[in-house]
Amino acid sequence: MTLTPGHWGDAPWGRRLLEPFGPVSGPSQLIADRAYEGDAMRALAAELGWELVTPP
Repeated sequence: MTLTPGHWGDAPWGRRLLEPFGPVSGPSQLIADRAYEGDAMRALAAELGWELVTPP
């Protein structure tokens, strides 16, 4: 678990937390808050084989 100050952006830290997991072996969904749904996070998730799922 990583805690960051409230004024730090969620999306950059979300990418840092996801990267160490590396590619997944099969279809996997990553459930995330809207704060993590930016283009860079979606691109990284797709590159690693995750489908990013955020609330509508």
